[in-house]
Amino acid sequence: MQRPIRTDNKRYKKTHSLINDYLANLLDTAFANAVKSGSKELRLPEAVDILSGGTPKTKNVEYWEDGKIPFFTPRDVTNSVYTLTTEKHITDVGLNNCNSELYPVDTVFLTARGTVGKVAIAGRPMAMNQSCFAFRGNGIPQSIVFQIIKNAVKSLRAKANGATFAAINTRDLKIETVKSHVIRRLHIRAKTLQNGSI
Repeated sequence: MQRPIRTDNKRYKKTHSLINDYLANLLDTAFANAVKSGSKELRLPEAVDILSGGTPKTKNVEYWEDGKIPFFTPRDVTNSVYTLTTEKHITDVGLNNCNSELYPVDTVFLTARGTVGKVAIAGRPMAMNQSCFAFRGNGIPQSIVFQIIKNAVKSLRAKANGATFAAINTRDLKIETVKSHVIRRLHIRAKTLQNGSI
């Protein structure tokens, strides 16, 4: 039986927000130091699985009508780290007839078109459309994956050098890198935070 999501627990939300803010600051410092450290660089696909989505045919009502499965799109991004609700929902039949899997809680989403470069974490199982990427860590906690992807977006924006940031594609993501010792350091800190101490 799936544990209910505590959407009304303000303390729970605040704690997760503080943890993510702390990890974001830690990541910025760690990446800055890593530039000088000479530690091993990993390509992004070595650290995380890069996954895609798809939309079932919109004219087929069987895929949409009375659907219960949240369907994440760039329009669902908010200022909150976790996405708990979506504008659209699909049916089980719709899920079986699109290129998206049902992504579990804590999957990291990145908007690649439309509202480009926004990062969110799934607060409940959901599918997603083709304008987004999903990420799962290869032995890395999802809280760290979230920060790694946020940093990758910063890097891509810097490389755009003021040009219009119109889209992010798989090729862009595959050439992004992350320092191996940064991942190890964040992993240790994440465990410390989960144990209740900073």
